[in-house]
Amino acid sequence: MNQVPNSRHPTAETVSLSRDHWGRLIFISSDGVPIANVTLTPLFPISEPGRWISVTGSDGKELVCIENPSDHPLELQTLLREELAFRDFVPRISRVLYVSGNSEPCEWHVQTNHGETKFVLKSEEDIRRLSPYEVMIIDSNGGRYRIDDTRLLDQKSRRHIEWYV
Repeated sequence: MNQVPNSRHPTAETVSLSRDHWGRLIFISSDGVPIANVTLTPLFPISEPGRWISVTGSDGKELVCIENPSDHPLELQTLLREELAFRDFVPRISRVLYVSGNSEPCEWHVQTNHGETKFVLKSEEDIRRLSPYEVMIIDSNGGRYRIDDTRLLDQKSRRHIEWYV
């Protein structure tokens, strides 16, 4: 794995991000090497929103930390804002309408607070219990869905969720 040389506080010339044709983020290191499927994490989302953004590789290791996005080109700022907004978008599932099977990958058709949607579940490990009744589901594209209280779901929906958690 190529790593960015000791560049914890990068300048505008050392940070480059783009998207591949699947929409995943690609980090281009200062030596021009592309690193695919990177993740952005806001380090202080409450005390310093919009600043201190960690860019990590698929192995979870930090490639670079962007202290202040406004010090960088507008294109990079826009990409950072879009990606972080996607991260914060978490529809709430109110009903599971259909699951294609009990083995992965499988397609889920659900009702959310933003309407009906379909997604693919890659692995049973992508459904996590956050508390006794709260559940987080991460689809094959990295989209997140939440169930605030499984007790409020209808019986059929609860059965689908309980199969996995």
